[in-house]
Amino acid sequence: MFTSTRVVSRRAYTLSAMCRAVRSQRFPVYDRNGSNPLIVGEIEGRIAERGKIGFDEFMEVALYLPGGGYYTSDRDRWGRGGDYVTNLDAGPLFGRMVAVQLYEMWQVLAAPHPFSLVEVGAGRGTLSMGILTVLKELYPDMYSAVDVAVVEKNPYHRKGSVGKISWYEDIGAVRPEIVGCVLSNELIDALPVHLLVQQDGLKEIFIGIEGSDFVEIVDEPSTHVLVQYLDRVGVTLEEGQRVEINLKALDWIRRVGDMIKEGFIMTIDYGYGAAEYFGNRRRGTLLCHHRHAVNENPYVRVGNQDITSHVDFTGLALAGAEAGLEVTGFTTQFHFLWSLGILEELKEVSAFDDNGINSLLKNQEVKRLIMPGGMGETFKILVQHKGVEVVGLKGFNMRDFKEAL
Repeated sequence: MFTSTRVVSRRAYTLSAMCRAVRSQRFPVYDRNGSNPLIVGEIEGRIAERGKIGFDEFMEVALYLPGGGYYTSDRDRWGRGGDYVTNLDAGPLFGRMVAVQLYEMWQVLAAPHPFSLVEVGAGRGTLSMGILTVLKELYPDMYSAVDVAVVEKNPYHRKGSVGKISWYEDIGAVRPEIVGCVLSNELIDALPVHLLVQQDGLKEIFIGIEGSDFVEIVDEPSTHVLVQYLDRVGVTLEEGQRVEINLKALDWIRRVGDMIKEGFIMTIDYGYGAAEYFGNRRRGTLLCHHRHAVNENPYVRVGNQDITSHVDFTGLALAGAEAGLEVTGFTTQFHFLWSLGILEELKEVSAFDDNGINSLLKNQEVKRLIMPGGMGETFKILVQHKGVEVVGLKGFNMRDFKEAL
C-alpha cells in the first residue's frame, strides 16, 4: 500500500520522509494549461496500462514523442526567444576553434579523402555550417575532403542535402565504417535518465498518478544494470541520496564506437567524472529550463520545458572502451579553447579594428565561452579515438583531466 505526502519541490524530499516500505511522493497538480495535452495524454495512458512508468520513459515522452515532444516540435528552444543559451549563441568563435581541432584530427588520420564529419543532435546545423565556413577559409585542403552528415530528430530543423551537408533523422542511416569524427554538442544531457535513490539499498523512482497529481513511486530497480553501473564506476551512495543514471548514453557511445573504423568521437556537454558527479550532490543534477529560468520540477509544463541531467563522463569512457574506443583527452571548455588559440583570435581582430567595436564584441564572446563559473568551467570536452595511434591533441595541451575519469 502506498502513502503520499504533498510537497512543493524536490527539495522537500528528505530522509525523514522515507521509510523502509515502498512508498510514493506526491507533487502539486501539474499545470495542464502549461503542458502539451498530447504529451500528458500519452503519459497518462501508459501509466493507466501499467500502474507506473520509469522516469526515463516519462522523460522520453516529454522530450521526444513525435509531433509534440519538446525536441520534436516547432518551438524555439535556444537563444533569446527560447529557454536557454548554448556555446553557439555566444558567436562564431566556438565553431572556429572546433574546426581547428578537427583539422589536426584530419592530419593525424593522414589526411583521408573523404573525411566524414558526423554531427549528432545538430539542431539547425549551426555548428556544422560554421565549421565548413572556417575550413573553406583556413584549410581548403581539408575542406575539399570533408563530407558532413548532420543527424537531427526534429523534422522542423532537418533539411535536404545541401552542398557538403546531408541531413539524417537517425545516425543508423549514416554509412558505417566512418573515417573521421563524430561530434555532439549538448546531446547527452538531453537523453532520458533513470532516477534512483539510496533507501535501504538502491531503489528506482517511478512515476504514477493519484487523483490529478503525479507521484514518485520508490520501488526495486527495473534492471540489474543500474546496480552494476554504480559498482563499475566505483561509487557508493549515501543514504537518502538521489542520482541519475543515463543508460541511453552508454548505448549511444557503444553504437557510435562500433560505426567508427578510424577516427574520433568528440563529446561536448556539461558534466563531471564519476567521483565528482556522484560525490557531493544529494539531489542529483536533474534540471528543467523554461524561458531562461531554471527549476527542479519536471512535472510542470510537461512537453513545453527542457529536462536535462549532467553527463557522467566516466561512464561514457568505460562504455566506449567496450566498443574499442580509447580516451584521447578530457578537459574543460576553458582549457580546450585556450589551448586551441582563442585569445589569438581576439588579438587578430584587434589588430585590424580601428574603432574598437569588433574587439569589444569579440571580447564579450570570449568571456562567455571561457569565464570560470560559467560555460568555460561547466562544459567539458571528451575525445575518444579508435583505429589510430594518437600521442596527443592540441586541445588538451594546457590541461588534460583524463586520469580523473
